[in-house]
Amino acid sequence: MNIVASVNPAARIGKAGQVIGKGFAWAQKGARTARVTGKAAEHLFKILPFGQAKKLTRGFNHQIEAHKLLEWRHMKGTGISLDDLPAVILPRETHKQITRELMRLSQNL
Repeated sequence: MNIVASVNPAARIGKAGQVIGKGFAWAQKGARTARVTGKAAEHLFKILPFGQAKKLTRGFNHQIEAHKLLEWRHMKGTGISLDDLPAVILPRETHKQITRELMRLSQNL
């Protein structure tokens, strides 16, 4: 089962929306400051299933990484596999920043 996801950063609802909005702000900042070059740069910000994103990012020495758009812990038991979760390809540092910020914000939900 593949998930086709459409994400609207303008659609913010409560604290959960703030977490999502922060993630998009970090991604936009990362796009401007990313030092990703060559073949790896061609894949930045593509949205695709996590399994495909992981395969696509192999061989770039973590210059780019796959970031799941949905928390796997919330999707367990739904019949959706980890490989089918929607993901975006980000520069490594941007991925780390988004993950840290989302973890910090989610503690306050």
